[in-house]
Amino acid sequence: MSVITQDWMLKLMVSIFLLLLGANGWWVKQFISEMRSFRKEFSDAQQVSAAQNQGFKDCRERCDNHTTTVNVRLNEHSKTLKVHGEDIREIKTKLKIKSHDEG
Repeated sequence: MSVITQDWMLKLMVSIFLLLLGANGWWVKQFISEMRSFRKEFSDAQQVSAAQNQGFKDCRERCDNHTTTVNVRLNEHSKTLKVHGEDIREIKTKLKIKSHDEG
């Protein structure tokens, strides 16, 4: 092979190598840019998630408090209904009134 051909092939190989190296550099730059974007979006998602988690905890606490209040009131109503039922039974017994379920 002649020196001119070798020189020409060397220049061609160096050009192809530099072109591939430049393309590789561009892809790495794009990758880094995407990773920065991803990191920012991930950070934003973590902040939103933390805020929603706190909101859910607050809601759960209010729900638990409300449930406790409702249960106390229902228990009080149940006791009152039991007393009223006993009073009605006693009144019916004294007045000798048959219940509708007795026939």
